[in-house]
Parts: sequence; structure tokens; C-alpha cells
Amino acid sequence: MDSLLSVPMFADIDLDEEPIDKSDFMVRTLPSPPISDTGLSEDENSPISDDSDKTSEIEVSKMDGDKCKQIANHPRYSFYDLPKELRIRILQLLTVTDLMKAAMVCHDWKNLAFDGSLWNNIDVTPYYKNITTEQLLALGVAAGGFLKIANFRGCIQLTGHSLRTLAECCPNVEVLQLNGCRTVSTPSIACFVSQANRLQVLDVSGLDSIKNHTLQAVASSCPMLRKLNVAWCRNINADGIHAIVQGCKRLEYLKMNGCSQLDDVTMTAIGENLVDLNRLCLASCSDIKDAAMLSFLSASHGKLTHLNISNCSKLTDLLARSMTKHCPRLTHLELACCSLFTDEGLTHMISRLTGLVNLDLEDVHQITDISVREIAAHQKNLRRLCLSGCLQITDSAITNLILEGECADSLEQLELANCSLITDRALTTIATHLATKDLSSLQSPIMDSTSVFSTSPPFRQGTMSSCFTYSSNESFDPTLGRKKRQLSVEVLDCNNITESGVRNALDQAAPLLEIKSFYSWNDNRRRAQADAEANNTPNAVDLTGLRVNVRRIRYYPLTRTRRRRGNQREVNTTTNGRSGSSCIIS
Repeated sequence: MDSLLSVPMFADIDLDEEPIDKSDFMVRTLPSPPISDTGLSEDENSPISDDSDKTSEIEVSKMDGDKCKQIANHPRYSFYDLPKELRIRILQLLTVTDLMKAAMVCHDWKNLAFDGSLWNNIDVTPYYKNITTEQLLALGVAAGGFLKIANFRGCIQLTGHSLRTLAECCPNVEVLQLNGCRTVSTPSIACFVSQANRLQVLDVSGLDSIKNHTLQAVASSCPMLRKLNVAWCRNINADGIHAIVQGCKRLEYLKMNGCSQLDDVTMTAIGENLVDLNRLCLASCSDIKDAAMLSFLSASHGKLTHLNISNCSKLTDLLARSMTKHCPRLTHLELACCSLFTDEGLTHMISRLTGLVNLDLEDVHQITDISVREIAAHQKNLRRLCLSGCLQITDSAITNLILEGECADSLEQLELANCSLITDRALTTIATHLATKDLSSLQSPIMDSTSVFSTSPPFRQGTMSSCFTYSSNESFDPTLGRKKRQLSVEVLDCNNITESGVRNALDQAAPLLEIKSFYSWNDNRRRAQADAEANNTPNAVDLTGLRVNVRRIRYYPLTRTRRRRGNQREVNTTTNGRSGSSCIIS
């Protein structure tokens, strides 16, 4: 356990400072008269009153000078007199850093800090680059049977030996994330999953050590598995997936980007066995054809809400027509780079699947304004629409979508990158519409979001409202309990979009309108120059808004991956320089 105190994440701890006086952390109380066995004060023959002014509120000093919450009000108890369960409960309120500081106080506090109940969730994201193998192993051993969530994402210090040891010490793990752990061996993963009978979430995306027999071990040992991510595991194919669907029949989420040899038999097995499946990601499964997808849809149970078949270039309009019958609950659909889809198939699908929230049609080159008008006429809940690379889309379709579309009040993100026929006129129309709508809302009283006259559905905590209204220029609407809608429009690589058009639209509708264009870099540069002049400091250019139009980067929100055009290789997106630590389902 001593090795944990040297973790670089605790760099603010001075290990050479004088030992901390344990009395600084003891409960400070006012003196009280001794109490006899009869429950009476020895100086008074009267029972002790609970509301006596001799009882004072206990004040506990917290590490780094922070004030801790009141933990007791008994006049004679100190922290060490409290039950162990209560002391552990108090330490649960501390962050990992503060918990390590508490472990330096004394041996008693060290034993409390490494109690297994405090480590039911180990997330190495903040210090994955610095923690050593020994420290990582010590954390797992300390957690023991209490460990439920283990996120080792990107931690290359996790070795096969460490994973085997954790398998023996931590049999109750329910969530395991190993994506990016390149040093973990195939036998060690099989050893862990063979003992993790309670495993419900497994993310091993991008690991070459995952093979078909690894998936067979998962299928035989993890019957409670609900979410599985095996995207870009190059050494698996339809045989491993077939074993998974036979043994893990509770799967709700299955992500297998880049998986090869998905034939009719495998897809039929997925549809028949996974009764609760609602999210399926098949991006870049280039071998899959209409027959395999139709076999899946006909055997499925109609619960699918998210479907990603981006870059499956062999799929055609036949699939689009079939989805209307077998996917009535579909809300998220990604068809990027499905170049064989046309207006005929899309209009048939869009007019019948009216609950879409996210629709990605990037680089579907054959669609025209007809499909966009069909979207405007039927998709009232649409929040994100991607038309990037659709070269036949014009200003007329975008104007109809914004002014007359059913999704005019719900649309939050509109991507038009590389649409060469889009001009400044479309941006002006969008800006004018938002400014006019905001002005009219300022002149009318705010209605309750649950009113029968409101066009927006009632807001429920934990869900995303499909329609958005706003009543002022403030970003937060207290009536709805969330931020108001801000429309983000992306016009990168649009040859007919000018800097003056972007600036005029922003001047008219900001902050309700956000425009992502090549000229965003100039805005950041001017802002940096203005700040430098105000502070009399050298100019510092903020390059975070730089947009490069040479090799445009595509983004898949469902798969959380980016892919450079013309290259089948995908890389993980990052947040603040580090991959997000959330679970595989966002």
C-alpha cells in the first residue's frame, strides 16, 4: 500500500514535510462534567438534558484546511470513537487525492483509506500515464471483492500478470474497460472473464489480443453481459460473434465496427437470440450486404433504437424500405458513405420512421433536395442532421427545412460541410429566422413547458426533450430546467460561403447561432490580439478553432470515432487531450 503514496497524481503532497499531528484531525469539543453510571451528572442529581447548552457542535478539521461536514454532536466522542462504518462513510466523501492524503496521517487512517468498500470504482483516467504496475495492482488488491467498476482505459502499465491477479482478487467486477491496454495478453483476458460471472459491460475495442476463442470464453462465462464493444478487433470474425450471441442473450448494445465475414447466418442469429438488443453498430463492416441485413431485421424483435451502418457501401435502397417495417422505434440512424442510397429509398423510409432524432447522411452523393424536403415534412423530433458531402443540396432545401420544417424548433446541429451549392443566403435565412423567433418570444409571456398549449413535450429529468423553445437571450431557461436551444451550423469547405456572410449571420443571431467555418480561426486570432493589447502582453494565437480544409475529418457521434476521408483507419476522439472515461454507451 505504501507504493500508492508515490503516485504522481499526488504531486501536491510534500512527502518531506513534518509528520502530521494526529491531534489536528481529532474532534474538538467543550469540556463536560463527568457522567456517572446512573446517567446523572456527579455535580447535579438531575438527568442530563439533550438540549443542554454544555453540548457544542463538533467541528472537524479537513485536509488542506477545508471545512468538513458536522459528523456528530455527542460531547465526549472523538473521530476515533465513532464506529468504523461511520468513519468509512465519512472518508467516502473525499476525493481520491484527499483520500491518499488521509492515508498519511497514521496507520489507523491508512487502514481506513484502503478499506475495500472505498474502492468499488477504480478509474485510472486522471493518472493513467503515471501510475505504475505495482500501484495499479495495489489498488485492485485493496478493493478486493468490493470492486464493481474497473476502468483501465489507455493504461499500458496493466500487464497480463496484473490482470490475472485482479481476476483472483476481484471476482465481482461488473464493468471492465480495457480499450487501449495493448500489453494485456489473450490468455490473461480469457482468465479474467472466466471468473467474472457478474460482468455486465465489457469494452475491449481495438485490442489485437482479442480473438474468437476469447469471445467464446466471454460467451461461456458472462451470461449477464448487457453491453459489448469489440470494434476494430482485427482478429475476430463472424465465428466469434456467433458464439457471443449464443451465450450472452441479454445483450442490449453490440458494437463491432470493422468486423468481417458477417453473413446471413450470423446476422440471423443476432436478430433471433438478442431479444433486448436496441443499439447495433456495424460501421465499416464492408462485407455486409442487403441479404444479411434483411435476415437480421426479419429475425429481430423490433426494439432497435440506434443503428449505425456507416461506410457499408454495398447496402442499397432495399434495406431502407425494409427498415420501415422492422425498426419502428428507430431514433438514431447513421448512413454515412452508403453511396448506393437514393432519394427513392430515403423518402420512403423518412416518411414512415418519424421518430428520428439523429440522422447522418454524409457523403450519400445521390440524394437531392427531395430527401431534405421529406425530412422537413415528417421529422418533428430531429435534433442533428448531417448532410456534409451531399453535393446536390441547395439553399432552397435548407431554407424550407428551417422556415417550414417540422423540426424547425428542435434542430440543434446542421452539418453542411463540403456542400458546394450552399451560399451565404442559407446562413442569412437561418439567422433571420432565429432572431425573429427570439424577438417574438421576448414579447410574449413565458408558458409553462407542461401546458397543453405548448408544442414542446413536458421536460423530464434524465431525458432529452425533443422540441426546444426559448424566451430570452440567456443560455439557461429556468422554466425548462436546462439550456435553451442553440443551433450549430457547420459550413466547412463550402466554396460559396464567404467570411462576410458568416460574420453578418453571427451579428444578427448570436448567441442563438453558432457557425463552424474556416473563418473561425480568424475570429480566434482577432480575439487573442485584442486580449493581448488589453493586457499589454505578446500576441498569443488560440489555435483551438483552427479548421483545416485539406483532409477533412469526419465524426461519428454514435461510435465516438473520427475517420479521415479516403482512409479506412479510425482513431479515438479525445477530450482535453485524453479519451473520455465514460462507459461505452454515451
